[in-house]
Amino acid sequence: MDIKILKNKDYQNGSLLNQNLLLETAESESRYDNIKKLIYNIYDFEKNIRYEILPRIEKHKLGEIINVSVVSDFVYFFNVYEKENEEKQSISIIRYNYKTTKMECILTLEDEIEEYIRFKRLKVFVLNDLYLLVQQEYLRANLSESYAGFFDFEIDLYSIKDGRKYPVVDENLVNNGIDNMISIGENLCVAKTGFSVLPDNRYNELTEDEASLEKISFVNISQLVSDMLIHKTDIVIDTFEQAFYKNTIPYIKKEGNFIIYSKVNIDKKEEEVTFYNYITKETKNCINKNVIRCFDLANPCVIADEPFIYIKREHTIDFLNLNTSKVTISFQDNLSFMGICNNTFIFKGVCQKGLWKKNKICFEIYSYPQKNLLLREYEELLGFIGVRSKTQDNIYLFIP
Repeated sequence: MDIKILKNKDYQNGSLLNQNLLLETAESESRYDNIKKLIYNIYDFEKNIRYEILPRIEKHKLGEIINVSVVSDFVYFFNVYEKENEEKQSISIIRYNYKTTKMECILTLEDEIEEYIRFKRLKVFVLNDLYLLVQQEYLRANLSESYAGFFDFEIDLYSIKDGRKYPVVDENLVNNGIDNMISIGENLCVAKTGFSVLPDNRYNELTEDEASLEKISFVNISQLVSDMLIHKTDIVIDTFEQAFYKNTIPYIKKEGNFIIYSKVNIDKKEEEVTFYNYITKETKNCINKNVIRCFDLANPCVIADEPFIYIKREHTIDFLNLNTSKVTISFQDNLSFMGICNNTFIFKGVCQKGLWKKNKICFEIYSYPQKNLLLREYEELLGFIGVRSKTQDNIYLFIP
């Protein structure tokens, strides 16, 4: 494994596009009072250069675009175009190929931009090169009018080739909405439907009739598209977890071969964290007590293909291995824990340097499982990126 230190005072957290490209996103003011403008930069950290994607085309924050493809050469964004003497504006979804630097508009919607983002937002799922799922989410107040959230949904399947619209009529999807879709194979994804009542302590604001049924399911994308094209009301999905109201699922994510999710029992103030290995079909669980808000949720992670829970105690940082039900690695809480990268532990803070033990800003990297100190630098750490390949793992560290 190589550890590389790069000087880059403008480094921003982002998402990896490939082995050496990072997509960075920043917000700025737009010509619309209610909508932010997004700036997309591609940072080549192997060459340590950065360039902005299509700087002459404005990119607007109207919601989310989630690419469900396993491998993709595209970056997607929204663009708003005003037509003269017309009340509605054109909202385009642009697809940019970062390898060829070519762009194309794959869908255009007509809507009143004043509705965004206070009363309406978009969530778009790019299913493949041929189809998009567009979920329009509308603000709805609760019965007592003490709280409002995006709880009403309208979902349409669009053909990228001809722009044809196919309204989704599946009762589960239309009533509960799609929270997330994560690719786990060429034609397979895991999807969470329904909204959680844990954010903002919604369980205090919503009645049982106002809550949604939450499900986690495996979805065959080709089958999903076929069912939507014929307007099926009971689309075929393989549900393996569900929750309702005072039992709620605040998140789902993927790390390595694990689907990780949490299920919180509001009345018991208890969280059950689940690691589901979708290759071996094995499941590991852990119970976390005294959970009443998102801040209280456990910190699951994967180290060397094993499920762990990261626990911050008064004087130590412990990692509980769910395969052994034991804390197998622990650090003194002298520095701030930054994260795990390619099976190493990264910390930053203030270290004592030299004979006179002067305090200096520093960061440190330790190996797993030996806890060997791999690197200590007396520099400020802005961030890091781990890149894994079949031949070699690299860690890139960014300093001012």
